[in-house]
Amino acid sequence: MKELLIVDIGPSNGGVESLIYDFYRNVDKTKFKLSFLVYGDSCFHEDEYKVESDIFYLPKRFDHPIRHTHEMATFFKTHIYFDIVWVQSRSATNILAQKYAKKYTKAKVVTHSHSTGPENKGVWHKLVIKFLCFINRKKLSTLTDVAIGCSHEAYDYLFDRQYVGEHYIILNGCNGDKFGFDNEKRKIVRDSLQIGRKTFVIGTVGRLVPMKNQTFCIDILKEIVNTNNDAILIFVGDGPMRGKLEKYADMNGVKENVLFLGNRNDVSDIYNTFDAFVSSSSSSEGLPVVAIEAQMNGMPTFLSSVITKDAIANENAYRISLGKGASYWAKFIIDKVENPGDMSITKKREWFSEKMKYSKYEIKEYVKTISEILLIG
Repeated sequence: MKELLIVDIGPSNGGVESLIYDFYRNVDKTKFKLSFLVYGDSCFHEDEYKVESDIFYLPKRFDHPIRHTHEMATFFKTHIYFDIVWVQSRSATNILAQKYAKKYTKAKVVTHSHSTGPENKGVWHKLVIKFLCFINRKKLSTLTDVAIGCSHEAYDYLFDRQYVGEHYIILNGCNGDKFGFDNEKRKIVRDSLQIGRKTFVIGTVGRLVPMKNQTFCIDILKEIVNTNNDAILIFVGDGPMRGKLEKYADMNGVKENVLFLGNRNDVSDIYNTFDAFVSSSSSSEGLPVVAIEAQMNGMPTFLSSVITKDAIANENAYRISLGKGASYWAKFIIDKVENPGDMSITKKREWFSEKMKYSKYEIKEYVKTISEILLIG
């Protein structure tokens, strides 16, 4: 059995956290003993992980840089038994886990790139991020035994095409049984949310943060409401932009057409209520898991063109330039969505959902591929 340390998962249900949770639920635990190294004081699904795994905590680097560095070094000095250290990376700003794992242990270091750029939180933050990435990117290549990208762009961003070692592109996946289309759940959830049987529902899932550009979703809704006032937009997720989005919806006269559901544990059920999924991110992402979840549910999926082409898993998904404007998006969505609000199971949605369950985006295929790579050597 291999001792596997998974490094850096956060407290909210983001894409990385969702993938790691699915890995945890589906991996063969006769082959791996899983442990977690968390930056901060909690991680998503912590209570479940604690049943079978050890969880270790370090202070966040940007909050306590000196403590973080010292405690990282101490951790690997005193925990030398890991066979594999699998680091979930959004940028090259922090490569201390790779550095000290290499220095103090004999573990195979796997760096998994999940982004095409760090999230910026102001001018100074942006400058610090840019500087750290510049000085660390070359070092990272020498500290990594296996490099993985969740998309081609995510791989190129972190390793800058200079890495010559073992490397893979492994596209993010999700659970087909969990996220597959279910018409009965569609009826139940719509009733619970008091959504009409004929209402046209546009949905988006993710943190409410500037890079997600979610005001654009409200702009799209406004255009759709001009031709169909029985239309709503559902936000699933929470974040610092929620207040601004609520005000923006009110300012644009569609406050009553927007539902904010916050963080939910039944996201897979809520997908069934949507007639269309929209992600209008203005900054590139590695490969948003929510886009795969939406397609696994069989619905038409509309993504901004800054999102990687690898997120297009079937011919019912589309990438559109933000520059075309909300009016174009609204007309395009209306044209592509058949029978919005129809409570009957459409053959097209069923067909796409079933097809996705047998694709490379199914989580069992993802876990199988990752496991084989981790076990090499």
